[in-house]
Amino acid sequence: MGLCGVAALVLLTTQGCSHLADDCNLNLCAAAGGDATSDSSSSSSSSSTSGAGGAVIAASSTSGSTGTSGSGGMGGAGGGAPAPSCDPAVNVGPVADTCGVFVVGAVTAGVGTKASPFAALQPAIDAAARQGGPRVVYACAGSFDGAIEIPAGLTVYGGLDCENGWAPGGKTTITAGADLVPMHLAAGPAPTLIRDVAVVASNAATPGGSSIAILAEGSTATLERCDFTAGDGAAGGDGADGGDQDPSSSPGLSGAAAGGNQTPVHFPPLGGLGGSISCGNTTRLGGSGGNGGPAANGTGLPGQLGDGGNGAAPGAAGAPGAVGDAGVGGVSMGQLSSAGYQGHDGASGLDGAHGSSGGGGSGSKAGLTCNGAGGGGGGAGGCGGKAGEAGKAGGSSIAILSMGATLTLTTVKLAMSNGGHGGRGGDGQFGQIGGAGGVGGLAACGVAGGGLGGHGGDGGAGGPGGGGEGGHALGIAFMGSAPAGVSEVMHAGQAGLGGLGGTNGVALAGDGAPGETTDSQAF
Repeated sequence: MGLCGVAALVLLTTQGCSHLADDCNLNLCAAAGGDATSDSSSSSSSSSTSGAGGAVIAASSTSGSTGTSGSGGMGGAGGGAPAPSCDPAVNVGPVADTCGVFVVGAVTAGVGTKASPFAALQPAIDAAARQGGPRVVYACAGSFDGAIEIPAGLTVYGGLDCENGWAPGGKTTITAGADLVPMHLAAGPAPTLIRDVAVVASNAATPGGSSIAILAEGSTATLERCDFTAGDGAAGGDGADGGDQDPSSSPGLSGAAAGGNQTPVHFPPLGGLGGSISCGNTTRLGGSGGNGGPAANGTGLPGQLGDGGNGAAPGAAGAPGAVGDAGVGGVSMGQLSSAGYQGHDGASGLDGAHGSSGGGGSGSKAGLTCNGAGGGGGGAGGCGGKAGEAGKAGGSSIAILSMGATLTLTTVKLAMSNGGHGGRGGDGQFGQIGGAGGVGGLAACGVAGGGLGGHGGDGGAGGPGGGGEGGHALGIAFMGSAPAGVSEVMHAGQAGLGGLGGTNGVALAGDGAPGETTDSQAF
């Protein structure tokens, strides 16, 4: 007996026909000559009838399973004629409006039925998540722009031909703007199903930004016949250089010459002032030169101490400042988080130390008829160079990023593009040259001249910054369990190079590590 004959036999037995009003032809009513206008109460009565109903279920292979609902949760129960399946791949015709929410890219938004579908994906997803019945979204083939978040337990059937009864007919393409993840699967224990969609992430635009097609966070999901394509990761920013220094710090001033007979003995010639220079919030001073000795006591005074000078005659030179340590490059795989991927930046260098200022020169002793000469002032120490800043990590290109999710892939294609290059480390600033010491007062009337001020020490060069890590090109990046299933991975690009370390004329900082190019990478 044919399928229609079996249906007719059941109609005679149950005196009714279970169906959805707008899809009666799929419930075998028309084929069996049944009543196409039977109400919901007759449907309920037939679905609870046993006996001959088993023959109907055995004859109908489209319901999915005996006595249970089909893939979309709309199959019959018990011995009545089954309702059509809500799975477009199983059903032999259009699914019913009661199966879920419908969406097509359009200017005018509808209410979610086939005749009046939603115009954007996220409103359709939100409506399906709120309703008490099937949590299913049916999306037409075509393009939808805008990042979406899919809650746990929701099914998305994409690639439907909405001009041909919402039958399978291609793929639904989902895109989003730069630096956005087009698809996010939210956490939750209920299983999620995504079918026949193509997700394309734009190239990253923010320095160091990554391009990620789908991010699954703590979800349990099956991805069927889907394509996920990541764009280029953006290059990391370069570290700032320490900058340019003034050519030199201030020199010390010269001391006064020997006074001669006309100079009163109680006003001896003064030593020169030490040089000064401001290094940020710090002022560096050289030691002042000693005064000349008056004729009354015949003793020249020692010079003042500078920053590290000892007041000897001549004044001691200041010690040079230490060179700042160079930074290291970014060297590891980076980190995954709910925000995406973040690579490792290089380390900045350390500032150079300031040079010590020179000491003042001693004043000379007085003679019988004139005062001694003043000593020269010490030169100010040079400011230390500023450090170069770290180069930033490049962004990655990742098709699937799984954060503790359980993913099953079936006929899934992955494609990743180029990882961004790491940023260059900044150069360290050269240390400032220390100031020269002042010349002591001139010899006169048999009295020796004053001592020379000490030279200020040069500032140490600032440490250069390390280069940033290069971005990766990964088909799958995951924490926790690796996604199950064999996927086709296309390497459309390569990982980024690590950024070069900076220099300060003395040392080189570390280069950043290059990124990795691989199908699947654990973090």
